Amino acid sequence: MSKWFWKNLNFILGWTTAILLFVLLVVLANVEIKDYDLWLHLASGKVILETYMIPKVDVFSCTLAGHPWVNHEWLFQIIVQSVFQHFGVEGLVLIRLIFVGLTFAVLFSLGYRRYNLLPILTLLFFFLMTFHIRFTIRPDNFSVLFLTLFLYMISMHIGRAWGLVVLMFLQIIWVNIHGFYIMGPLTVFLICLCEWIKRKLPLPFEWNKVERLSNMEFSWFKKLLFLLTIACFCNPYTYQGVLYPFQTLLSLQSDSGIFFKYINELSPPITLGSIFTFDEFFAYKILILISAGSFLLNFKKMDLTLFLLWSIFLGISLKVSRNVVFFGVIAVIAAFINLQSAGILREYAKRILKYPVWRCLNVVFYLWLALFIGETLRAVNLKGYYDFDKFERRSEYSKEISLRNYPYKAVDFLKENAISANLFNDFNSGSYLIGRLFPSIKVFIDGRTELYGPEFFLRYRKMWQGDKELLDSNLEHYQITGAFLNSVYAALPTKLVRYFYHHKDWALVYFDYDAMIFLKRHSAHEPVIKKFEIDLSKYHSAVIPVTKFGVTRFEPYQHIHRARVLFSLELYEPAVQEARKALELNASNSEAYEIIGKAYFFQDNHADAFRNFRQARLLDPGNQHLYFFLSKSLYHLGEFESAREQALRMFEFSPQDVNAQYLLSLISIAQQKYSEAFQYLKGAMKVSGRKNIKAIDEIGDAFLAHQEYDLAIEAYEEILGEEDQNIQILLKLAGVYEMKEYFDNARAVYLRILEIDPKEVTALQKIKN
Repeated sequence: MSKWFWKNLNFILGWTTAILLFVLLVVLANVEIKDYDLWLHLASGKVILETYMIPKVDVFSCTLAGHPWVNHEWLFQIIVQSVFQHFGVEGLVLIRLIFVGLTFAVLFSLGYRRYNLLPILTLLFFFLMTFHIRFTIRPDNFSVLFLTLFLYMISMHIGRAWGLVVLMFLQIIWVNIHGFYIMGPLTVFLICLCEWIKRKLPLPFEWNKVERLSNMEFSWFKKLLFLLTIACFCNPYTYQGVLYPFQTLLSLQSDSGIFFKYINELSPPITLGSIFTFDEFFAYKILILISAGSFLLNFKKMDLTLFLLWSIFLGISLKVSRNVVFFGVIAVIAAFINLQSAGILREYAKRILKYPVWRCLNVVFYLWLALFIGETLRAVNLKGYYDFDKFERRSEYSKEISLRNYPYKAVDFLKENAISANLFNDFNSGSYLIGRLFPSIKVFIDGRTELYGPEFFLRYRKMWQGDKELLDSNLEHYQITGAFLNSVYAALPTKLVRYFYHHKDWALVYFDYDAMIFLKRHSAHEPVIKKFEIDLSKYHSAVIPVTKFGVTRFEPYQHIHRARVLFSLELYEPAVQEARKALELNASNSEAYEIIGKAYFFQDNHADAFRNFRQARLLDPGNQHLYFFLSKSLYHLGEFESAREQALRMFEFSPQDVNAQYLLSLISIAQQKYSEAFQYLKGAMKVSGRKNIKAIDEIGDAFLAHQEYDLAIEAYEEILGEEDQNIQILLKLAGVYEMKEYFDNARAVYLRILEIDPKEVTALQKIKN
C-alpha cells in the first residue's frame, strides 16, 4: 500500500481516537456536584453580591466570628454564585466543562502533529485519568487552566509586547481566584534563573545551549517577572493576599501538618504500600514514569528550566494529593518536549511511513488506546447508586447535585422547621451547612483550614472522637445549641453518639441514614423538641416496599448507616432489624452480616454470632477485622483449636496487632499452655504497654479460673502499673493473695484500697476479720 494510504489512515485513526477522548472528557466532566467546599463559595459569593463588600472577617462560624479572614478566592465565589443564581446547577457543570475543555485544548495544541497524534493523545489520556479525580468546581481547577495558559503563552509567544499585557491581565485575575497564583511568577522566575545559570556557569553535555534565550527574549522575561510581581498585589488584601501561598507552603513543615493527616485531599497520593497498586492514582504514577523516562532519553539535551519545573511540581504533588493535576500539566509538556528534542517522535514518524511492521504497530497502538478509552467509558457508565426516593438507579454522571454525598434530608429538616442554632458539626459538613442554611445557622468548623489553624482543628478532632471534657467546656464556651452529626461519609464515633444521646441537656430530633441532629433543651427549641424528639429504644424499621425495588442490584447503604448508629448505642435489636432489611435488598452485603454478628456477640449468643461472622467473611475475604470476632466466638464456643487458627491468621497478617496476641493468650490458657499464654501477654504489652486494661484483666481472670495464681498476680500487677488506684483490680489481687495464703500481702492491698476509698465495704470487712 502507498505512503498516501498509510498517511491518511494515520490521520483518520488519530482524529477518531481524539474524538473518543473528547467524548470521555465530556462524560467525566458531567459528573454530579458532590464537593462540599463549593457550598461555602456559593454562600460567600452571595454575601459579596448582596453587600457589595468582600468580608474581611469571618461571618459564617460561631467559633471564630469576627476574626480576620483573607478570602483570597472572592472572584471565583462571585463567578460561581452568579452562574448558579442565573443558570442553576447546569450552569455550574458547564463552567467545569469549559475550564477542563480549555485546559485539554491548550495542551493538545502544544503537542499537535497532523500525521502523528498518538504521542499527545496517549499523554492526554493519562492526564485525563489523573485530572478527573479532581473534577470539582473549585478555584484550584481554575489554577490548572491558568498554569496551562501561562505555559502556552511563554512557549508560543515569547517576545510579543501584547503577550506581556495578556499575562499580566491573567495574573491579576488569577491572584483573586486562587492562592496558587504564585505558580505564574514562580515559572517565570525559574526561566530567568536558569537562563542566568546557562550564561554564567559551565554545565555538562549540551545543557548550556538547550533552549537558550536571546538577549531580547531574556529582557522580555525580566519585564514579565516585574509586571507579574506588581499584578500579585492587585487584590483587596494587598500584601496579605500575596503572603497567603507562602504561608501555606510553610505550613507543610509546621504544626499545620495535622491537616495533612486527617484530610484526604491533603494526604500523599503514593505511600510505600501503594507504589505498585492499581488505585485512583495509577495514571499519575504512569505520568511520573513516562516524564521521568523522557528526561533520561533526552539527558544530554535536557532543558534545565523544564527539569526544575518538573522536579518542583513532582515534589509538591507527592506531598499533597490534590496537587497531582498540576504535576500532570508539567509532565505532559515535559514528556512531549523531551521526546521531540531527543528525535524520538521524528524517528517514529519516519518509521511509520517506511516500514510495514511499524505501520501495523502504529495501528495496534491506536486501537489499544481507543479500546482503553472505550472500556473507561463503559466503566463510567456503571458508576452510580440507588435513589431510594424514586426507586431507581441513578448515574453519577449527570448535571445534578449528588444525593449520595450530601446529608440533604437532614439539612432540609433544619430548613423546613426554621431552626436557628450555633451548630457543632463535622469538618466536611460545615461548608454545606453554610451554603444551605446561612445566616440562620452558624457552624463550629468548615473547610477553611487556614482560618481555624492546627490547634483548633486538633481540638475539634478530639471532640469529634467524644472527648467528654472538651465537649463540655467548648459547647458551653461557644454557646452551642445544636449538633449536626453527618453519617453519609463514615460511621459516627461511638463515644460522640453516646455523649449527645445520653446527655440530659440534649434531645435527638432527627435520625436517618445521613445524619443525627440534636438540639439543646431550652425555650427557643422547645416546640421543635416537643414535636420531633426521638427515643431510639422504641425504634422499629420501616416496612420495605420490595416490589418497587425490582431486581436492581445496589448497596443498601441507608439501612447500613442506621444500623451502625443503633449498634453503637447498644440497641442491638433495632440494629439487627435494620441490618436484616439491608439483606432483604442485597443478600450479599457483608457489613450487614457483620453488624448482626456483633449484636449477637455482645449479647453472648456466640453460636449465631459465629454463623453471621462466617457469612460476612465468605462475602468479604479481605476484611481482616473479622478474624478477631470469628476467633473470639469460637473461643466462647469451646472450639479452641479453630479459634487458635483464626487468631494465628490475624497475627500473621499483622504481627503488631495486640488484639491477636491477647486472644492467643486467652486461647492458650484454655488449652492449658500457660507459659505460652504469658509470652503472648508480654508480647502484646511490649507493643501497646498496659493500655488495654480490659483485655489484661480478662487474661488475669482466666489464669485465676485455671488456678494459675502466680500468673494471675502478674497480670493484675501489670494493670496496676497503669492504674494504681483501680479498686476492682486491687480487690482481685488481694483475693488471689488470700488463696495463696499470703495474708500479709493481702492485708497490705486491703489497706491500700482503704487509702483510696475509706468506705470500701469488702476491704473494711477483710481488715476487721
